[in-house]
Amino acid sequence: MEQDYSINSNLESSVIRSQVRISEAWINHFLDEKNIKVPLSKKHHLTSLYFEFYPHQLRLQGDIVEKPGSVIELQCTPEWDATAQVIKLSELQIRIRSKNILVKSAGWFTKTFLQSRLDKKVEQAINMQYRKWLTDILGKSMTLPAIMGGQVDLELMKWNVSSITLAEKHMDVTLEIEGQLFVSMI
Repeated sequence: MEQDYSINSNLESSVIRSQVRISEAWINHFLDEKNIKVPLSKKHHLTSLYFEFYPHQLRLQGDIVEKPGSVIELQCTPEWDATAQVIKLSELQIRIRSKNILVKSAGWFTKTFLQSRLDKKVEQAINMQYRKWLTDILGKSMTLPAIMGGQVDLELMKWNVSSITLAEKHMDVTLEIEGQLFVSMI
């Protein structure tokens, strides 16, 4: 006869402070699944995004949808603003690889992106995707498998990222999660 060792709390919610390590491979898989497009201008978008993490440095690569064979590579220093819950990019370096002579030319790049800074566009797209993802998970239940059998049901009510630290091939995220946690070991 199986014994039910369920732990169900009658508390409204509790706060868990945790540090999570997220690999660049997981993020790139997530981006690939979502097929995210970053608007560069009214006519141009960046897609097939690929991230690389290094200590205090982020590299991003993406294809310009409307210019086949053209790739933009960005390198920057990201900084997490814990108060506003947004990422800010600084020390941006841009490199374009293309088979298209017009895309390679400084004139095309200046004309296309002069009115709007590329770093702000990428920053906005990252923050917008983060907000969308957060909206999708808050208030919804998730079921996670527990080690050695059973399951953990989690309903997130609040999510606050305190810090993000980039390292080789991963980032460490320190966060506080408020929600209800139900553990069932059956």
